[in-house]
Amino acid sequence: MSVEGREPELDPDDIQVDQTEADEPQRPDLDEKQLATLVAVLRGLYPHPSFPDGPYQRTAEAVRDNAQTDLVAGLARVDELAGGSFADADEATVRQVIDGLGEDADFLLPVHGVAVNTLYDDHEVWELLGYEGSSFDKGGYLDRGFNDLDWLPDPRVLEYEGEPRVELVPLATNEGN
Repeated sequence: MSVEGREPELDPDDIQVDQTEADEPQRPDLDEKQLATLVAVLRGLYPHPSFPDGPYQRTAEAVRDNAQTDLVAGLARVDELAGGSFADADEATVRQVIDGLGEDADFLLPVHGVAVNTLYDDHEVWELLGYEGSSFDKGGYLDRGFNDLDWLPDPRVLEYEGEPRVELVPLATNEGN
């Protein structure tokens, strides 16, 4: 039923269907060397020496599939800044290039936006970091060891045993108030 001057009512099933005609994002074709460079960039951005290649490779594939930037040009620039091959660069060169990428927001921000969420949402990374996952479905943390941070050192608690301290702030009085 339509009232004159108003849009016709839509069926609820029609509302749920995306009716835009947006183009599918184009997945860039990265060759093996470019993908290796992207993995090396991700290792430089999120350095975890104990992590295997798997999480970084899955993150690189997600960046390739979802980052809204020209990856081919960005990776070519990374190789250029490294003086040849970023994937084969030494640690000092990697750090210098990664620090220099901060000036290239058109490349770094889209890569970071996809990579940080993908890498740290990887269940293999959770296991490597000791994160146990959601607690809600297990009854919460309160009765399930919320304070079981066995990876933290025991705190040093020292009592002050010196002379009594003189207060530097005078006590408030009711006079004059």
